[in-house]
Amino acid sequence: MGGRDRDWAKLDEDEPHVLDGLDHGAAGRHAPAPGHDHTRAIVWGALAVLVLAVGGFAYTQVPHDRPAPPPEPHATFGTPTSELHAEGPDGLCTEVEWDAPRALWRCDSVFVSGGPIGRAAPYDGPCAHLIVDQSLGRWTCLTTHAPAAPGA
Repeated sequence: MGGRDRDWAKLDEDEPHVLDGLDHGAAGRHAPAPGHDHTRAIVWGALAVLVLAVGGFAYTQVPHDRPAPPPEPHATFGTPTSELHAEGPDGLCTEVEWDAPRALWRCDSVFVSGGPIGRAAPYDGPCAHLIVDQSLGRWTCLTTHAPAAPGA
């Protein structure tokens, strides 16, 4: 005994129209009831706008990879080679070594490209090999004695 066999489970002729909002008409076609097209368009349009608004808001809340800004140019510290009377190209000397046989400073590292430069603070004390500590902007001593001459 199925549910259709009972009288209380059967629908009256007006009930399908009331339940689904469709006009079944005489031919049995399903056509929207008058006024439902406009209401559905408003509901679906409002739902689409709501979905787009929520999606747009969610997109703005997600962190996005942005290109890193170019690094700030920092000064390179040293002493101009012209002031050291050192051999080598003109530029900013960032490492010097005492050449004892010739009795002059030899520039081992020369900074020649452009960019901001700064004068390194002098080193106070005996030293035979100096290098500029770029993070501090001053000369620091690597060795206090001159290397021995080859063959000596």
